[in-house]
Amino acid sequence: MKKYYIELPYIAVLKVEVNAESEEEALEKLAEADKVNIFRGKIDDISFIDEDWNYHEQVTQRNMSNSTQYNMFIEEVEKGDDDKLV
Repeated sequence: MKKYYIELPYIAVLKVEVNAESEEEALEKLAEADKVNIFRGKIDDISFIDEDWNYHEQVTQRNMSNSTQYNMFIEEVEKGDDDKLV
């Protein structure tokens, strides 16, 4: 059996909900969090929603990018009647 070392360029989008007092605090919590624990649901203030992985032979080629999302998106989540995150 042969062994191969692989570096695979990929683009991913992590979708979470973060309990925080401000957008800045939410970003800090996410940046400081252990990403594996986010996926496992072990962080009280961060709820994993989904992830979107796009594999490419190259992420960029000359002046063309294969990225599907260029900017970070953040918004406050509305609360439902029972005060749970929707």
